Amino acid sequence: MRTVPLIAAALLLAASPLVAQESKTAAKLPVTSDITKEQEARAKAAFADFDARVMAGFKGDEKLVAAMQADLKIIDTQKDPKARSAAIAAYQKKYAEPYKTAMKKGGADLNGLAATLSQIFKGQTFKVVNGTHLVAVTDSGETPPAPPMPPAKQTINLVSNDFAFQGDTDCGGVRDSDASYGNFRLTTRTWAGLVGGCKETGTIAYGFNGLEGLSPTARVKFDLTADASAIALTGAAWSRTSTSLTLRSGNTLAVSRSLTVDVAAAILWAAEDDGILQNAVMTLTSGTGKRMDVLSSSISRANAIGSVVTGTEASSSLKIHEASIVANP
Repeated sequence: MRTVPLIAAALLLAASPLVAQESKTAAKLPVTSDITKEQEARAKAAFADFDARVMAGFKGDEKLVAAMQADLKIIDTQKDPKARSAAIAAYQKKYAEPYKTAMKKGGADLNGLAATLSQIFKGQTFKVVNGTHLVAVTDSGETPPAPPMPPAKQTINLVSNDFAFQGDTDCGGVRDSDASYGNFRLTTRTWAGLVGGCKETGTIAYGFNGLEGLSPTARVKFDLTADASAIALTGAAWSRTSTSLTLRSGNTLAVSRSLTVDVAAAILWAAEDDGILQNAVMTLTSGTGKRMDVLSSSISRANAIGSVVTGTEASSSLKIHEASIVANP
C-alpha cells in the first residue's frame, strides 16, 4: 500500500449551533477528477496506436500470446484482493522481459504514452512503472496548518446520518458497480468487462445556514483510499479512482483535499496500484451568517478499450473518524 505524505490542511466544516438552522438543500458537489468525452476519445486513440505496436512486436510469437491470454483469464478468477494482487505480481514477473522485448520490437514507446496521457489529463502525471505500465497517483488540495481552536460557545458532534447520500451509475457493456454509505464511510466500486467502461459516483453532503454574530469552526478527521487495477486481454485497460472532501462557504470553495489513482495497461498486460491518506485533520473558521456545506465525493471509473477486458476494477472510499462544529462567540 502506497502512503501519500500527509500535510496538515485546513477545511471549513462549520454549522450553526442551532439544529433548527440545518439546511435540507445541499450545494452541488464539484465533480472530482472526472473525465470529459474529448479526453476519453483522445486517450482511446493513443491506447489503440500503442496496442497495435505491441501486437506487431509479438508477431511470430503466437504461442506466447496464447499463454499470456490464458494467464490473464486466470487472474480474472481471483476475487480475493490479496490473491488477485499476488496473481498480478506473478504475471508481471513471468512476462516482463518478453513484454519489454515486444514493445521495443514493435516501436511502442511507453515514455511517449505517459507524456501523451499526462498532456490529455492535466493535473495527473503518468509515470512508467517497471518498464511495463503506467501509474499516476495524485494528492491535491494541501493547505497551511490550521490555527488553534477558539473558545467554544457550543460544540456539535456530527453523526453519520447527518449526511445525505446519493449514488449514480453510468455504465456501458458488461459491468458491476455500486456506491454505498454507512457508519461515516463513503465507498464506490466498479468493474468493466466490455468496451464502454463503467463509472460509479457517490456523494455525501451536509448543509446549514449560519447565524449572524457567530463564526463557526469545524474539525474533521478522515482517511482517503483509492485502489485501481487494469487487466488488458484483447485491448488496453485503464482505471481511475478518486475521492475527496470539500467545504463551501456561500458560493465560494473554501478548501478541498482529494486523492486520485490512475492505472493504465496496454494489451496483454496486468497492473495495479493504490494510495492512502490516513488520519488527516482539517479545520477552518467561517464568517458569520453564511451558508456552509460539507461535501464529499468518491468516483470509480473502469475503462475497457478493446473488445474484451477482464477484471478491470477501481474502488475508492472516504472514512470520517470525527466531525465536530464549534460555535464561536
